This record gives sequence, structure tokens and C-alpha cells, in this order.
Amino acid sequence: MSESKYDLPRLRPIEAFPVSMDGQQMYAIRDQRSEDNEVTVVSPEFLFILTLCNGQNTLRDIQYLFTKQYGSIIGLDQIEELLEQIDQRLLLDSIHYAQHLERQKQAYRELAVRPAMFQGKSYPEHPEELAELLDSFFNMPGGPGQVQDGRRQAAPVGLVAPHIDFQRGGPCFAHTYKILAEAEDIELFVVLGTDHDESTNRYSVSMKNYDTPFGVAEVDRDFITHLQSGLDFDLGQDEYNHKREHSIEFQTIFLKYLYLHRPAFTIVPILCGSFLEIMARAEKPEDNCQVSSFIRALSDALLSAGKRTCLIAAVDFSHVGLQFGAARPLAENQLDPIMQEDLKLINALSACDRTQFYDLLFRTKNQNNVCGVSPLYTLISVIAPARGTLLHHDYWYDQSAGSMVSFASMVFASR
Repeated sequence: MSESKYDLPRLRPIEAFPVSMDGQQMYAIRDQRSEDNEVTVVSPEFLFILTLCNGQNTLRDIQYLFTKQYGSIIGLDQIEELLEQIDQRLLLDSIHYAQHLERQKQAYRELAVRPAMFQGKSYPEHPEELAELLDSFFNMPGGPGQVQDGRRQAAPVGLVAPHIDFQRGGPCFAHTYKILAEAEDIELFVVLGTDHDESTNRYSVSMKNYDTPFGVAEVDRDFITHLQSGLDFDLGQDEYNHKREHSIEFQTIFLKYLYLHRPAFTIVPILCGSFLEIMARAEKPEDNCQVSSFIRALSDALLSAGKRTCLIAAVDFSHVGLQFGAARPLAENQLDPIMQEDLKLINALSACDRTQFYDLLFRTKNQNNVCGVSPLYTLISVIAPARGTLLHHDYWYDQSAGSMVSFASMVFASR
């Protein structure tokens, strides 16, 4: 066989979940960062081949491991044909995907405003219909109840809100944003979103205003310029990640809705990259140059801003089950122990104890796949010694997929 362009194939980050087709067990796979949620259905054998595409196995390695697993031989040309199909669906880390990504980045650079990417997909595109949906979350079972008009409460210095889709986490969002609805007017919201994509730097900021069905959420460019001046890495290098990331977009929807008839505000949209590499090296985030310098620079920029400011960590907590890489489906009787582990983290967050928070995760190598580690760590590092209060803690569980996601709402006040 001649040299293949897939000699060391590497699969991009995907989600895989079981489906049934014509009575047969199959798997649906999709790009975790896909904007259209398109799925590709593959057989268990094909999925096994994809799990071997780690950038280290050659096609002959894959052929050998497949034969060892199933006792039958698959031709190298068959493997290459399967990989070609997956590559065309942009699921391989390949030249084809790199060219596609560069075209997408260039198109995004030319935009004046970040579009509402999930409008009409994760939430209604029409403002009236969206407002009705957001209103309903307050009075749903598990919701916080209707917003009380009257005297404004002291503005919080920090909040934790989910970033799971509204259909599954709506009432939990409402707990967070009821606090803002009843609080004094805030001039600047620093939104610390979870970056689910790969990134060069630990943090990225977008200079583009965020569009929403309720109008544009304007970015505070002066604040960002001050923030960048205190750093030796480029906050704009990974700006394209903002285009496809939902965690900040969902917060801007609620913010613009709550402030429709209140004084204008600005935002600083910050995506926080993964701490997985830091954890794998048995290091502490505060010993990482980018993390420590960013926390100092953000603290300094907040002091210099002279505005009433609130930080929002847009995070979910545990991700457990087949959809998140587990070998076995998650049973319903396993949910409570996971929620109890969440509460340990939440207690550390409430005390703004970043050492305890990170140590709890490090001891288990983040076995429950808490995806909001970096935004939460950054939040409590900046607002300490504030005191946090848990408002709501909930989960979504899909028995058919054997998977769950937990999320929470918290408020932080100055001591």
C-alpha cells in the first residue's frame, strides 16, 4: 500500500452516544464544537477504530488492534476509506480540517459583531417568544419564583450560572438572574465562560460586541485594553473560539433581557481554557505564569475601572456517563454521590478557598469531568474574600443515554 495521508490519524474531540437502528446497537458521533449538531451514525466496530485514532497509531497499528479485538482482518484500504468519510465530516485533525478552520476564522475576523450563533437553535429567535420562555423559568418547578419589584438589593460581586441549554437548566439560570433583577444597577459584567475548544492560551477575550435577539451587548474595549497591558500573552489569539462557544452567549441573553428598561451596561467576554495540562503535571494553577498574571491583571483592571462590576462564571459541574467517555451507563442510584461531590466543591467556592477547591479536584483527577474548573478558580481568586451562597443545585439525567450533567446557581457578596 502506498503512503497514506492518514498515516497517523488523530480524531478531533467528539461526543459519542448509543442509538438503535433497525434493532441494532449503533453509535451517533458529532463534533463537540459543531454549530449544527449534525451526527454521523457508525457501527461499534467503526467506533472502535476511531478510538484508536490518537495521532500515535499507524494504519497498520489500527489494523492489528482491530484484529486482536474482533478476531477478523480488516484491510488497510477499508480503514482508509472509513477515515476519508470521517475526514469529509470534519471530524479528523487533518489538512482538510485545518483549511476549513482557517476559512472560518477569516470569515469571523471580518465580522463587526459576534452573531447570536444559537438563536433559533437553543432558544427562540424572536424577542417576544424568547422573553416568554425566560419568564417561564422563574415559576417552573425548581424555579425561584417571580421577580419582586421595589427596593433594589446590594449588587453582588460575583455569580455562578449554568451554561447547559435553557431547556434543561432554565430554572437554575433563573435563580442566578433573579438576584440581578432585584439588585442595584451594574455597569460592567465580566463574564468568565468555559472554553470547550482547544486554545493556545489559558484565556481569550473578544473585542466584538455580542448580538442577541434583545439587541447588542456592547464590549468595554477600554477595560480590555487595560487588561491586555498587564499581560505578556495575546488575549486575542484565540478569539475565534468565541464564535462557537455558547457559555457566554447564554449569559448575554439573560443580561440583555433583564436590562431592557434599565441603564446600559457593558461586558467583558472572557473564555477560560482548560486546566487539564496543569493537573496532569501535578502543578497548581497559581504557579502557572499565564493564570497568575491574568488574575493579577484582571484584579488591577477592576480596581481601575471605577464602575460597579459583577463577575459571572458561566459553568456546569459534573459530566458523567456514556456521553462523556464512561465505559458503562450511569444508573439513577449513582446520581446522589456525584451531587455530594459537587457540594464539597461548592462549599470551597462559597469560602473563596481556591486551594481547597483545586485540591478536591486534583485528588480524583477530576473524575467527574467538572468542566468549569478554570472560570470558577479565576472567579474566586479575583473576588476573594467574598462569601458565596448556594441558590440552587440540580442535574439533567438521561436514562437512555446513561449520562448526567449537574449545574448550580450561586451568589457572592462582599464581606
